[in-house]
Amino acid sequence: MDSHWLWTAAVGDDGYGRYFLRQGGRDTSVRPHRYAYELATGVPLAEGEVLRHVCNIPTCVRRGTGQLIAGTF
Repeated sequence: MDSHWLWTAAVGDDGYGRYFLRQGGRDTSVRPHRYAYELATGVPLAEGEVLRHVCNIPTCVRRGTGQLIAGTF
């Protein structure tokens, strides 16, 4: 498998990266792997859709090599 792009900033208790954006006067939590997926595909994830880490590394944000696949539980 190709090399990983690992998120090196804040990581939540669940092991996934996170950062905050200020929108409308409120802080909104953003998951970098979800943002990377939407940025790469141009398609926002649907309600209830999750990203599966094929590489099994929750901090990986590399979308282009198929390491993040949209799906459901």
